[in-house]
Amino acid sequence: MSARTAAAASGACAFFLVGVVTSLAQGVPPWDSRCDARGCSHSRALSESATLRRIATVSVLTEAQATGATLAVALPLGLALEPGVQFVLGDTVWPAPFKVCFPDGCSAAITLDEAMLAQLLSAPDIAVRYFAFNDGRAIMIDAPLGGLAEAVASRRP
Repeated sequence: MSARTAAAASGACAFFLVGVVTSLAQGVPPWDSRCDARGCSHSRALSESATLRRIATVSVLTEAQATGATLAVALPLGLALEPGVQFVLGDTVWPAPFKVCFPDGCSAAITLDEAMLAQLLSAPDIAVRYFAFNDGRAIMIDAPLGGLAEAVASRRP
């Protein structure tokens, strides 16, 4: 993963933390897509339905000159850094190391080749597994992917 892609992944995750949760509360489509000449970022915040408290933000970053993408997640503090994150797609597990932590959470990202991106875009959802710092228990969040393939296809730079 290039330095620009890593910075974009952590920046995109941090940038969309508040805006997408607000958008979900107002009934706006859940994928927030933003593009410039370098590429696009497609993000979805995952919130507790009762409180609208954000528990994660999933982002897919595409570059203008690349066929793959970067899959990133921003999670709250209080997680174990060493085991990283696992993106679980059916029987497939993609491990992702944490890249950076900020005062409001940590982000992990992996580079997807073209085949991995196609697998992601055809899936109905992806599970994000991470581990609690205090007791090491696995925490699993299901992230629905509905509308992502259309967002990526329509917003290629």
